Amino acid sequence: MAHGHQQIVLSSVVPRRLLDNARFEEERGERYTDYILRENADALTLADYGPARLLVPHFMRRPFDMQLVLERTSRRYLFELDDAEVNAVARGWRDALRLIHTLMPRLGRELAYNVITHNGPGAGLYFEFLPYTQEWGGYEHLGLILCQADPVQVAQQARALLAELG
Repeated sequence: MAHGHQQIVLSSVVPRRLLDNARFEEERGERYTDYILRENADALTLADYGPARLLVPHFMRRPFDMQLVLERTSRRYLFELDDAEVNAVARGWRDALRLIHTLMPRLGRELAYNVITHNGPGAGLYFEFLPYTQEWGGYEHLGLILCQADPVQVAQQARALLAELG
């Protein structure tokens, strides 16, 4: 089946990944966004837009997973953003999607990706860009993630590609 559409999901069931954000804050006493901005190495930052950063998380599940994280981690909803933050988010989305659209054909992969907006308890506000660059096998379905790439090398490649794209 082929489709070129966007799916926006509204459900009465909270997805596990969103519950993970709340559990993270409950167990660690901090939002995920505070943690990732503090613990992620500078070498994993793809672009700094001032109020937001596009980065490769140090624990990426698939090659070229990216997150766009707001520096002001108290933000939880889009309506709370000021003009500079909205601009930073727009630039981050543009760059992440340009990377994905350019990268996937170069990797010999069909263009397939998800974008997840995380907000609410435990999250702060951040966006996850998940290109389908790696097949998921039995280990991954059990929750054991085996990524076929190194985050630092991925970040270097992504920054070079961003520079190439201008």
